[in-house]
Amino acid sequence: RQLEETTTRFQVGSSFSGEQALGGAFTAMASWIEDKEPQQPASLHLVKQFATEGIQLDELFFLQQDSRLALTTTLSSSQHQFEDRKVELHRQEELEAFCAELGEDLILKRQLSLPGAIKALPGGSRVTGLGPVGADAADQEGPTLTDLKKIQLPTSVFLCVEAIRSTTYFSKEGGSEGIGESVPSELLESLPPEIRTALAERQEAYQAYQSP
Repeated sequence: RQLEETTTRFQVGSSFSGEQALGGAFTAMASWIEDKEPQQPASLHLVKQFATEGIQLDELFFLQQDSRLALTTTLSSSQHQFEDRKVELHRQEELEAFCAELGEDLILKRQLSLPGAIKALPGGSRVTGLGPVGADAADQEGPTLTDLKKIQLPTSVFLCVEAIRSTTYFSKEGGSEGIGESVPSELLESLPPEIRTALAERQEAYQAYQSP
């Protein structure tokens, strides 16, 4: 199933414009991000700004170690965050699994399901504070990743979902191997209608791809 096909020509370092099904018309800027490893190729970073409710789409194209192309997309809005979350960590293995999926910016790299959690934490969730188990609000705000790794258990971790992040992987033959993680329904409902419709179509295609 083909959802959309667009062609956009641009020069890295210069602003450009375009239009796509997810978000409509946009203005954008592209840049190269050098890898920390000298032998690895640079990643291509596109930042697309849409007029719809301050929506921004970050696209990061990079090569994996097996030389396959991957695309990480991060959808955010300057006008609102999507929701707040709290997760309780009781065991060291839960804390280690949680920290392993966090970047230095305390943002989850991908969707994460923890034992005992009713709902998975969406990729793009950012840690905002820590507190005792059962607390309704954090008593330690703005922790670092080092703080979190050394926290005394059990603890409550407070997060805000400021972005929706997923990764698409491509085969060497040029085909796509899925379109990343599905977007939780409660997050879809908080988005503008045109964005919600486009994401829902992508989610449907992803589920169809996974079905035998």
